[in-house]
Amino acid sequence: MAYRREKINELLKQIIGQIFLEEESFGPGVLATILEVQATEDGRQATVFFSVWPDEKTAAVELYLEGRRGAIQHELKERVKLYPVPQIKFKLSQEEAEGQRVTQLLKKISREENL
Repeated sequence: MAYRREKINELLKQIIGQIFLEEESFGPGVLATILEVQATEDGRQATVFFSVWPDEKTAAVELYLEGRRGAIQHELKERVKLYPVPQIKFKLSQEEAEGQRVTQLLKKISREENL
């Protein structure tokens, strides 16, 4: 059963990523990336973890995705051959945000050492 869920997670990640590229517009210079999808054991729900660049646009993209969730869900239903099609929920990946924060801190320390 775990193997099936892994395959479903990967399939959903790929298809939602395609929907992001083909159907969604986050604005000029904004990049939203699907990092991971975690479907529940029964396959009825899935959490889509994403990251946003630049960080300043994160709140706007979260609002956008929440507003477009129904349309994205419908497009997913049209493209995937699963029953049931999981109800999706978008969640900002904290790991990616923390990684970006650490990178910024390291750059700041490096600049200060060069002064």
